[in-house]
Amino acid sequence: MDVFLDLFGRFHPLLVHLPIGFLVLGIMMLFYSRNDRSALHHLRFSFFWGSLSTLLALLTGFIQYQREGFEWENVQAHFITGLLCAIIAFSLYYVLKKVAFPWNPIIKILSVTLLLLLIITGHLGGNLTHGNGHLTDPLPEVLKERLGLTPQLNKVEFNLDDFANQPLYSQVIQPLFDAKCVSCHNPSKNKGELVLSNYKMLVQGGKNGAVLAASQGDKSTLVDRIFLPLSEKKHMPPKAKIQLTEEEKELISLWIKSGASPTQVISSYSIDERLFRGFFPENKTGIYPDLELVPLSQDVLTPLLEKRLLVTPLYKGSPLILVSCVNFSDFTDDDLIAFESIKEHLVALDLGKTKVTDISFGTLATFPNLTTLTLDHTKITGSGIEKLKSLPNLKRINLSNSSFDIEHLSSLFEFSQLEQVHLYPIDQNENIRALIPDSLQSLFNLGTYEITIKERDTVNY
Repeated sequence: MDVFLDLFGRFHPLLVHLPIGFLVLGIMMLFYSRNDRSALHHLRFSFFWGSLSTLLALLTGFIQYQREGFEWENVQAHFITGLLCAIIAFSLYYVLKKVAFPWNPIIKILSVTLLLLLIITGHLGGNLTHGNGHLTDPLPEVLKERLGLTPQLNKVEFNLDDFANQPLYSQVIQPLFDAKCVSCHNPSKNKGELVLSNYKMLVQGGKNGAVLAASQGDKSTLVDRIFLPLSEKKHMPPKAKIQLTEEEKELISLWIKSGASPTQVISSYSIDERLFRGFFPENKTGIYPDLELVPLSQDVLTPLLEKRLLVTPLYKGSPLILVSCVNFSDFTDDDLIAFESIKEHLVALDLGKTKVTDISFGTLATFPNLTTLTLDHTKITGSGIEKLKSLPNLKRINLSNSSFDIEHLSSLFEFSQLEQVHLYPIDQNENIRALIPDSLQSLFNLGTYEITIKERDTVNY
């Protein structure tokens, strides 16, 4: 008997389409035939069988709810609107049995009400089968944002001071599953009989067995699916859903490969901190100083714009300024005086491919908030570059393809605040890397790159 009930309940997705077909056809005939008495026989037939099939769909749906562990709060609205459809459908059939003409105010009201109920019931059923966003998920992200349909995910944010003491699973992995996987893998809707809403069910796996392979992250079904190309049918999440970022995929893979512990804290893993950048509060200024300055007036900016200088704010509404001489190749050391009026606001300066020389270092050292300085393709040799050491916010210097002389290389070793120096190519010494202290090797970008090949990079899909 249990087997029969389980089988009967699973016919609900098939049987539910019968009443939709009969009832929608009946409503269409009502509006088409109006007072044509010859249509009464066909209308009664359509609403009679539509009513009976609605009851059959209700019965199979209720059995499926009872037998397959659905939560009542998830199916309640769908069941009630389905029941109302059955009542209205029988009412229409009853009225049509009593009237001589099919078109009267009562029938008009009942038919419109039934059509609305069918739409609502079908939509609620779609939510149960495909998730709440099944109609909006396929839309382009730009369109969803304009329509206000961008989902509000429960974003996890860490405090920089204590994030390393947080459990990786409960604070990172499970929130990722909740945001991007659980809509299809939950107790109410478990595709592949896989539930990802809690650790116990995750370890249990789905109808094809376990999805985790502890200590072998690349061999786990879960990891295989999330790293498949988006065009692959088995790629997860499905193409129409919100996708995991590359960092999120790496975190899931590393967690599984390390044993998939539910309690192990982040600090006990060997994980690059950059993988967590999406979990830190948004910092609009980034590497630039967070300053409270009065925005520059247009009167101050106009003379710079007239010199064909590209002047832009760090971000919309920011008082911090980025300046580029990309359209002013004749820019010289003397022209730096033009920045005197904006030196407090100037955080990024691009002097690449201009005619500046080492003389410019004296003036540049007076720009207190300068953070990034681009001097590529210039006659800069580096003589006097130590003057920039006094700039407290200077983090990046680009000297690539300049005339920089390695005899001034050691001056850069004394810049405690620097985070990156682009310095290539240098023809004077092929072994320039040997001149840089081990503690500063990561600081210098000499144009030599090595790409680490991962095991999955060799897989042919």
